[in-house]
Amino acid sequence: MNTEILMYVVTALALVGRVYDLLWLRWNLPNAHGPEFFMGVEVASEFRGARAIQWTKRYHALILAELVFVAAAAGWLVVVGLWRWLPGWAGGTAVVAILNIRAIEAWVRRSVPAAKPAEVAPAVAFSLEVRRLGDYLSWVSEALLAATLGASWILLLTHGADGWRWQTPATWTYLAVASSLWKVSAVRSGVPLPADRAEEHRQWLNTRRRHSVRLLDCFSWFTVLVVAGYAALHSSPVDSATPWLRWVMIALVCAVWATMAVVTVRGQQRLARTGGSLRPLESWRGLSAQGGRHLQVGGFWGVAFVAGLVLLLALNFWGL
Repeated sequence: MNTEILMYVVTALALVGRVYDLLWLRWNLPNAHGPEFFMGVEVASEFRGARAIQWTKRYHALILAELVFVAAAAGWLVVVGLWRWLPGWAGGTAVVAILNIRAIEAWVRRSVPAAKPAEVAPAVAFSLEVRRLGDYLSWVSEALLAATLGASWILLLTHGADGWRWQTPATWTYLAVASSLWKVSAVRSGVPLPADRAEEHRQWLNTRRRHSVRLLDCFSWFTVLVVAGYAALHSSPVDSATPWLRWVMIALVCAVWATMAVVTVRGQQRLARTGGSLRPLESWRGLSAQGGRHLQVGGFWGVAFVAGLVLLLALNFWGL
């Protein structure tokens, strides 16, 4: 029952986050930079107006279909009492979100008429700024994350009660490790800048980079606390000695999630203020071969992450 309550709370928080992401962050994404752009693509003049409205309606239909799917899946699991599959649902929504937005982007790039090359400035600039991990990451926080994660697994492996399943903490551990790698990628990654207003674009990218790291910090603690809560609630000596621990763990998970929500809202507002008049990333032209390789590498690791997550979700589903 302890784990069931924790999983229901985490699922409810994840569902609220998905609704917020779809209806607030992604709802107006196609037209976020004005009529000259659609999903970051600088469009031809004949696309603007009625055609743009039609495509926006199609986009909204796909977003609503995704929301209905993830909500219906969560509701079905709760109604039939399959709470052990809720971690799989939480990870599955991430896979659905990634696949849906990537499919939409590919669809737009393939079908929407882009502006003529002559209408887009090809010049780019390169930032020589040296970015060190220590300027963005807190090594103390990273050490505490690793120590908490390691202690949780030691507790499970040495004092785990009968009936604990490794698939659930393994899935959340996978997400925790992936989030740490994403932080490194967020700091290290970079792209050529438009020569027009290059310094403003550089500052905006740096603001987005710091926002991404802060958001991933919250997500790291969220996933690690889920693993720690699972370990505490499945450890015979801990659970029997402190029956109130489940409420402490639930309160911590909720507090971290609330912090993550605040960081998301404030970060998006700050990015909108500082970058609303700048060109969207997807519209930048004249990218060098280095930029192309960066996109290829990012795509490879994205596919690898999804493949690993799908494997863990399958193991959760079949209880292997």
